[in-house]
Amino acid sequence: MLIQFNSTPLYSHNLQSSNKVCSKPIYKNLSQLSVDTVSFGIGEKQLDKTALTIRNELAKKVVKEAKEDAQELKFILNKFLRPYFSTQKHPNNLIRVTNGEIKTRIKGEDSLRKKVTPRMINTKYGVKNVGDLIGARIVLRDSSAGSVDAVLFSIANAVKQGALRIVEIEKYNPVQGKIPVKNIKKLGYGTNNGLNILENVSGVTSQVGTQKSGYPAIHITVKTKHGYKAEIQIMDENVEDLKHVEDICYKIRCNKGVPSKYKNVEADILPSFNDIKSKGLEDSYMDYVKDSYLTAFRSQAKEFKSKIKPKFLQIPYFLPPKLDFNYIAKKMQECN
Repeated sequence: MLIQFNSTPLYSHNLQSSNKVCSKPIYKNLSQLSVDTVSFGIGEKQLDKTALTIRNELAKKVVKEAKEDAQELKFILNKFLRPYFSTQKHPNNLIRVTNGEIKTRIKGEDSLRKKVTPRMINTKYGVKNVGDLIGARIVLRDSSAGSVDAVLFSIANAVKQGALRIVEIEKYNPVQGKIPVKNIKKLGYGTNNGLNILENVSGVTSQVGTQKSGYPAIHITVKTKHGYKAEIQIMDENVEDLKHVEDICYKIRCNKGVPSKYKNVEADILPSFNDIKSKGLEDSYMDYVKDSYLTAFRSQAKEFKSKIKPKFLQIPYFLPPKLDFNYIAKKMQECN
Protein backbone atom coordinates (compact mmCIF):
# COMPACT_ATOMS: atom_id res chain seq x y z
CA MET A 1 0.00 0.00 0.00
CA LEU A 2 1.38 3.37 -1.00
CA ILE A 3 1.62 5.97 1.73
CA GLN A 4 0.53 9.49 0.88
CA PHE A 5 2.49 12.42 2.21
CA ASN A 6 0.78 15.38 3.78
CA SER A 7 1.91 18.70 2.38
CA THR A 8 2.26 20.11 5.91
CA PRO A 9 5.94 20.21 7.03
CA LEU A 10 6.56 17.41 9.52
CA TYR A 11 8.99 19.21 11.71
CA SER A 12 11.25 22.22 11.96
CA HIS A 13 14.97 22.66 12.40
CA ASN A 14 16.45 25.32 14.66
CA LEU A 15 19.71 27.05 13.84
CA GLN A 16 21.35 29.45 16.29
CA SER A 17 23.34 32.36 14.94
CA SER A 18 24.50 34.84 17.61
CA ASN A 19 21.31 35.55 19.59
CA LYS A 20 18.98 34.87 16.70
CA VAL A 21 17.01 31.62 16.40
CA CYS A 22 15.59 30.67 13.02
CA SER A 23 12.81 28.10 12.66
CA LYS A 24 11.94 26.89 9.19
CA PRO A 25 10.52 23.66 7.72
CA ILE A 26 13.27 21.25 6.70
CA TYR A 27 11.68 20.03 3.49
CA LYS A 28 9.44 22.13 1.28
CA ASN A 29 8.03 19.41 -0.97
CA LEU A 30 6.84 16.59 1.25
CA SER A 31 3.54 16.25 -0.61
CA GLN A 32 3.12 13.02 -2.56
CA LEU A 33 5.42 13.04 -5.57
CA SER A 34 3.67 13.41 -8.90
CA VAL A 35 5.82 10.74 -10.48
CA ASP A 36 7.51 8.02 -9.48
CA THR A 37 23.40 3.27 -10.47
CA VAL A 38 26.84 2.73 -9.21
CA SER A 39 26.19 4.10 -12.67
CA PHE A 40 24.40 1.20 -14.32
CA GLY A 41 24.55 0.97 -18.08
CA ILE A 42 24.46 -1.60 -20.83
CA GLY A 43 28.18 -1.74 -21.43
CA GLU A 44 31.29 -2.00 -19.31
CA LYS A 45 32.02 0.40 -16.46
CA GLN A 46 35.04 2.52 -17.35
CA LEU A 47 37.14 4.11 -14.59
CA ASP A 48 40.47 5.90 -14.47
CA LYS A 49 43.61 3.84 -14.94
CA THR A 50 45.50 2.96 -11.81
CA ALA A 51 48.57 1.06 -10.75
CA LEU A 52 48.52 -2.51 -11.98
CA THR A 53 48.35 -5.36 -9.53
CA ILE A 54 46.86 -7.79 -12.01
CA ARG A 55 48.63 -8.82 -15.21
CA ASN A 56 47.22 -7.48 -18.48
CA GLU A 57 46.81 -11.00 -19.84
CA LEU A 58 44.85 -12.11 -16.78
CA ALA A 59 42.69 -8.97 -16.80
CA LYS A 60 41.81 -9.55 -20.46
CA LYS A 61 40.96 -13.21 -19.79
CA VAL A 62 38.80 -12.35 -16.77
CA VAL A 63 36.86 -9.71 -18.71
CA LYS A 64 36.38 -12.07 -21.65
CA GLU A 65 34.99 -14.81 -19.40
CA ALA A 66 32.89 -12.29 -17.46
CA LYS A 67 31.29 -11.15 -20.72
CA GLU A 68 30.26 -14.72 -21.45
CA ASP A 69 28.86 -15.15 -17.96
CA ALA A 70 27.01 -11.84 -18.16
CA GLN A 71 25.34 -12.93 -21.39
CA GLU A 72 24.28 -16.21 -19.80
CA LEU A 73 22.92 -14.42 -16.72
CA LYS A 74 20.96 -12.06 -18.94
CA PHE A 75 19.46 -15.00 -20.81
CA ILE A 76 18.41 -16.72 -17.56
CA LEU A 77 16.85 -13.64 -15.99
CA ASN A 78 14.93 -12.75 -19.14
CA LYS A 79 13.72 -16.34 -19.51
CA PHE A 80 12.31 -16.62 -15.98
CA LEU A 81 11.06 -13.05 -15.54
CA ARG A 82 9.74 -12.16 -19.00
CA PRO A 83 6.06 -12.78 -18.06
CA TYR A 84 6.34 -9.81 -15.68
CA PHE A 85 7.81 -7.30 -18.16
CA SER A 86 5.89 -4.07 -18.71
CA THR A 87 4.91 -3.64 -22.35
CA GLN A 88 2.67 -1.37 -24.37
CA LYS A 89 0.04 -4.09 -24.18
CA HIS A 90 0.59 -4.75 -20.47
CA PRO A 91 1.81 -1.42 -19.02
CA ASN A 92 1.06 -2.33 -15.41
CA ASN A 93 3.18 -5.46 -15.30
CA LEU A 94 5.73 -5.63 -12.50
CA ILE A 95 9.12 -5.16 -14.17
CA ARG A 96 10.33 -2.14 -16.15
CA VAL A 97 12.83 -3.04 -18.86
CA THR A 98 14.89 -1.18 -21.47
CA ASN A 99 14.34 -2.26 -25.05
CA GLY A 100 12.38 -5.28 -23.91
CA GLU A 101 14.97 -7.01 -21.72
CA ILE A 102 16.87 -6.97 -18.44
CA LYS A 103 20.43 -5.76 -18.96
CA THR A 104 23.68 -6.92 -17.39
CA ARG A 105 27.02 -5.15 -17.06
CA ILE A 106 30.59 -6.12 -16.26
CA LYS A 107 33.61 -4.30 -14.95
CA GLY A 108 36.04 -3.40 -17.72
CA GLU A 109 39.78 -3.95 -17.38
CA ASP A 110 40.42 -0.51 -15.89
CA SER A 111 37.53 -0.83 -13.45
CA LEU A 112 38.71 -4.29 -12.45
CA ARG A 113 42.20 -2.99 -11.67
CA LYS A 114 40.72 -0.12 -9.68
CA LYS A 115 38.78 -2.65 -7.61
CA VAL A 116 41.57 -5.15 -6.94
CA THR A 117 44.51 -2.78 -6.41
CA PRO A 118 43.67 -1.74 -2.82
CA ARG A 119 43.12 -5.40 -1.97
CA MET A 120 46.44 -6.48 -3.51
CA ILE A 121 44.67 -9.10 -5.61
CA ASN A 122 46.74 -10.42 -8.50
CA THR A 123 45.40 -13.95 -9.08
CA LYS A 124 42.33 -15.34 -10.78
CA TYR A 125 41.33 -16.98 -7.50
CA GLY A 126 41.34 -13.57 -5.84
CA VAL A 127 39.31 -12.01 -8.65
CA LYS A 128 36.65 -14.67 -8.17
CA ASN A 129 35.97 -13.19 -4.74
CA VAL A 130 35.24 -9.73 -6.13
CA GLY A 131 31.57 -9.27 -5.26
CA ASP A 132 30.25 -7.34 -8.24
CA LEU A 133 32.41 -8.20 -11.24
CA ILE A 134 29.13 -8.83 -13.05
CA GLY A 135 25.89 -7.04 -12.28
CA ALA A 136 22.22 -7.08 -13.22
CA ARG A 137 19.41 -4.86 -12.04
CA ILE A 138 15.72 -5.79 -11.86
CA VAL A 139 13.70 -2.57 -11.78
CA LEU A 140 10.16 -2.87 -10.44
CA ARG A 141 7.18 -0.69 -11.25
CA ASP A 142 6.58 -0.11 -7.53
CA SER A 143 7.84 -1.12 -4.10
CA SER A 144 4.84 -3.23 -3.11
CA ALA A 145 5.52 -6.51 -1.29
CA GLY A 146 3.55 -8.47 -3.89
CA SER A 147 5.74 -7.18 -6.75
CA VAL A 148 8.96 -8.08 -4.96
CA ASP A 149 7.76 -11.51 -3.82
CA ALA A 150 6.70 -12.41 -7.37
CA VAL A 151 10.26 -11.71 -8.55
CA LEU A 152 11.77 -13.66 -5.65
CA PHE A 153 9.53 -16.64 -6.42
CA SER A 154 10.69 -16.60 -10.06
CA ILE A 155 14.34 -16.46 -9.03
CA ALA A 156 13.69 -19.34 -6.62
CA ASN A 157 12.24 -21.28 -9.55
CA ALA A 158 15.42 -20.63 -11.55
CA VAL A 159 17.44 -21.98 -8.62
CA LYS A 160 15.25 -25.10 -8.37
CA GLN A 161 15.82 -25.79 -12.07
CA GLY A 162 19.58 -25.43 -11.69
CA ALA A 163 19.86 -22.24 -13.74
CA LEU A 164 21.19 -20.10 -10.86
CA ARG A 165 23.40 -20.85 -7.84
CA ILE A 166 22.92 -18.34 -5.04
CA VAL A 167 25.76 -17.72 -2.59
CA GLU A 168 24.50 -14.60 -0.78
CA ILE A 169 21.20 -12.78 -0.12
CA GLU A 170 21.17 -9.27 1.35
CA LYS A 171 18.10 -7.18 2.12
CA TYR A 172 18.66 -3.49 2.81
CA ASN A 173 15.79 -1.66 4.48
CA PRO A 174 15.13 2.11 4.39
CA VAL A 175 16.62 4.22 7.17
CA GLN A 176 14.98 7.13 8.95
CA GLY A 177 16.72 10.47 8.70
CA LYS A 178 14.64 13.37 10.02
CA ILE A 179 11.24 12.30 8.71
CA PRO A 180 9.35 10.62 11.58
CA VAL A 181 8.06 7.21 10.48
CA LYS A 182 6.19 4.73 12.63
CA ASN A 183 7.34 1.11 12.43
CA ILE A 184 10.11 1.90 9.95
CA LYS A 185 11.67 -1.50 10.71
CA LYS A 186 8.69 -3.08 8.98
CA LEU A 187 9.42 -1.23 5.76
CA GLY A 188 11.48 -2.89 3.05
CA TYR A 189 11.19 -4.91 -0.11
CA GLY A 190 9.19 -8.12 -0.09
CA THR A 191 7.93 -10.24 2.77
CA ASN A 192 9.44 -12.91 4.96
CA ASN A 193 7.56 -15.45 2.87
CA GLY A 194 9.39 -14.43 -0.31
CA LEU A 195 12.79 -14.47 1.36
CA ASN A 196 12.06 -17.77 3.14
CA ILE A 197 11.26 -19.53 -0.13
CA LEU A 198 14.47 -18.19 -1.67
CA GLU A 199 16.43 -19.34 1.38
CA ASN A 200 14.88 -22.80 1.31
CA VAL A 201 15.70 -23.52 -2.34
CA SER A 202 19.19 -21.98 -2.20
CA GLY A 203 20.29 -23.11 1.27
CA VAL A 204 21.51 -19.56 1.93
CA THR A 205 20.40 -17.50 4.94
CA SER A 206 19.51 -13.92 4.04
CA GLN A 207 21.23 -11.03 5.81
CA VAL A 208 18.93 -8.12 6.70
CA GLY A 209 20.38 -4.71 7.46
CA THR A 210 20.74 -1.14 6.29
CA GLN A 211 23.08 0.95 4.18
CA LYS A 212 24.57 4.15 5.58
CA SER A 213 22.79 6.09 2.83
CA GLY A 214 19.46 4.40 3.57
CA TYR A 215 19.40 2.92 0.06
CA PRO A 216 16.75 0.16 0.03
CA ALA A 217 17.19 -2.90 -2.16
CA ILE A 218 17.62 -6.65 -2.27
CA HIS A 219 20.99 -7.91 -3.50
CA ILE A 220 21.34 -11.53 -4.58
CA THR A 221 24.83 -12.81 -5.40
CA VAL A 222 25.16 -15.83 -7.69
CA LYS A 223 28.14 -17.89 -8.87
CA THR A 224 28.65 -17.99 -12.61
CA LYS A 225 29.86 -20.73 -14.94
CA HIS A 226 33.47 -19.49 -14.71
CA GLY A 227 33.27 -19.13 -10.93
CA TYR A 228 32.86 -15.35 -10.72
CA LYS A 229 30.34 -13.54 -8.52
CA ALA A 230 27.42 -11.72 -10.13
CA GLU A 231 25.22 -9.34 -8.16
CA ILE A 232 21.51 -9.08 -8.98
CA GLN A 233 19.97 -5.91 -7.57
CA ILE A 234 16.22 -5.57 -7.02
CA MET A 235 14.68 -2.13 -6.48
CA ASP A 236 11.75 -0.06 -7.72
CA GLU A 237 11.88 2.57 -10.45
CA ASN A 238 11.67 5.54 -8.10
CA VAL A 239 14.61 4.32 -6.02
CA GLU A 240 16.63 3.58 -9.16
CA ASP A 241 16.09 7.13 -10.44
CA LEU A 242 17.52 8.48 -7.20
CA LYS A 243 20.27 5.85 -7.03
CA HIS A 244 21.60 6.99 -10.39
CA VAL A 245 22.04 10.55 -9.09
CA GLU A 246 23.14 9.68 -5.55
CA ASP A 247 25.86 7.34 -6.84
CA ILE A 248 27.48 10.24 -8.69
CA CYS A 249 27.27 12.35 -5.53
CA TYR A 250 28.87 9.55 -3.51
CA LYS A 251 31.76 9.23 -5.96
CA ILE A 252 32.37 12.98 -5.92
CA ARG A 253 32.09 13.23 -2.14
CA CYS A 254 34.43 10.28 -1.55
CA ASN A 255 36.82 11.03 -4.42
CA LYS A 256 36.03 7.74 -6.15
CA GLY A 257 36.21 9.15 -9.68
CA VAL A 258 33.23 9.86 -11.92
CA PRO A 259 32.66 9.05 -15.60
CA SER A 260 34.34 11.64 -17.79
CA LYS A 261 31.05 13.03 -19.07
CA TYR A 262 30.15 14.12 -15.53
CA LYS A 263 33.40 16.01 -14.83
CA ASN A 264 31.57 19.34 -15.16
CA VAL A 265 29.06 18.18 -12.55
CA GLU A 266 31.93 17.25 -10.25
CA ALA A 267 33.54 20.67 -10.69
CA ASP A 268 30.20 22.35 -9.96
CA ILE A 269 29.22 20.58 -6.74
CA LEU A 270 32.56 19.55 -5.17
CA PRO A 271 32.95 22.96 -3.44
CA SER A 272 29.56 22.42 -1.79
CA PHE A 273 30.70 19.07 -0.37
CA ASN A 274 33.84 20.76 0.95
CA ASP A 275 31.61 23.43 2.46
CA ILE A 276 29.45 21.02 4.47
CA LYS A 277 32.56 19.21 5.64
CA SER A 278 34.14 22.42 6.93
CA LYS A 279 30.89 23.40 8.71
CA GLY A 280 30.29 19.99 10.29
CA LEU A 281 27.07 19.42 8.35
CA GLU A 282 27.90 15.99 6.95
CA ASP A 283 25.44 14.20 9.27
CA SER A 284 22.68 16.60 8.21
CA TYR A 285 23.49 15.87 4.57
CA MET A 286 23.28 12.12 5.20
CA ASP A 287 19.88 12.65 6.86
CA TYR A 288 18.78 14.31 3.62
CA VAL A 289 20.06 11.32 1.62
CA LYS A 290 18.21 8.85 3.89
CA ASP A 291 14.98 10.83 3.73
CA SER A 292 15.27 11.10 -0.05
CA TYR A 293 15.49 7.31 -0.40
CA LEU A 294 12.63 6.83 2.04
CA THR A 295 10.48 9.30 0.10
CA ALA A 296 11.31 7.62 -3.21
CA PHE A 297 10.56 4.18 -1.76
CA ARG A 298 7.11 5.24 -0.59
CA SER A 299 6.13 7.36 -3.57
CA GLN A 300 3.62 6.68 -6.33
CA ALA A 301 4.66 4.53 -9.29
CA LYS A 302 5.28 6.22 -12.62
CA GLU A 303 3.11 5.59 -15.61
CA PHE A 304 4.51 3.24 -18.25
CA LYS A 305 7.18 5.07 -20.31
CA SER A 306 6.39 8.29 -18.53
CA LYS A 307 8.28 11.29 -19.90
CA ILE A 308 7.89 13.23 -16.67
CA LYS A 309 11.27 13.84 -15.09
CA PRO A 310 11.83 12.35 -11.63
CA LYS A 311 11.17 14.73 -8.77
CA PHE A 312 13.18 14.23 -5.61
CA LEU A 313 12.93 15.57 -2.09
CA GLN A 314 14.14 19.17 -1.86
CA ILE A 315 17.23 19.79 0.21
CA PRO A 316 16.88 21.50 3.64
CA TYR A 317 17.39 25.26 3.51
CA PHE A 318 20.54 25.15 5.66
CA LEU A 319 22.45 22.87 3.26
CA PRO A 320 24.03 24.08 -0.02
CA PRO A 321 21.35 24.23 -2.76
CA LYS A 322 23.73 22.71 -5.30
CA LEU A 323 23.55 19.43 -3.36
CA ASP A 324 19.81 19.17 -4.03
CA PHE A 325 19.24 15.97 -6.02
CA ASN A 326 16.87 17.81 -8.35
CA TYR A 327 19.61 20.29 -9.24
CA ILE A 328 22.21 17.57 -9.74
CA ALA A 329 19.86 15.44 -11.85
CA LYS A 330 19.29 18.44 -14.13
CA LYS A 331 23.03 19.02 -14.49
CA MET A 332 23.61 15.33 -15.25
CA GLN A 333 20.89 15.43 -17.89
CA GLU A 334 22.69 18.32 -19.58
CA CYS A 335 25.78 16.10 -19.89
CA ASN A 336 23.92 13.28 -21.69
